Amino acid sequence: MFAKLLTALVLAVVVGAAVFSLRQQRLELMHEITGLHRQMNRDRQATWDTQVRIAERTGPRALHESLIRAGMVMEPAITGNDAGGNTGGVSGGETGGETITPFADARHE
Repeated sequence: MFAKLLTALVLAVVVGAAVFSLRQQRLELMHEITGLHRQMNRDRQATWDTQVRIAERTGPRALHESLIRAGMVMEPAITGNDAGGNTGGVSGGETGGETITPFADARHE
C-alpha cells in the first residue's frame, strides 16, 4: 500500500513539474510574440513615415519645383489632339499627324 501511495505521489510531482514547465514555456513564447508584434508595429510606422516623405517629395508641386530648378521643361502627356479619345502613343508634331503606337507590329501596318 505504501509503495502505491509513493508511486502516485512521485507521478503527481512529475506531472506537476511537466505542467509547470509547459506553462513557463507558454509565458516565454507569449512574451517573445508580444515583442515581435511591437517590432512589427514600429517597422510598419517607419514604413508609413517613409511613404509620407516620398509622397511629399514626389507630389506634383515638388516635382514641378524640382523641374524648374533643373531647367527642364515638361510637355503635357495629353495634347489637344489626344483629348478626343486617342489613348496610345505619340501623335502630331514630327510624325506629320500620324499616331505612333509603342507596341505596333510592323507587319500589320
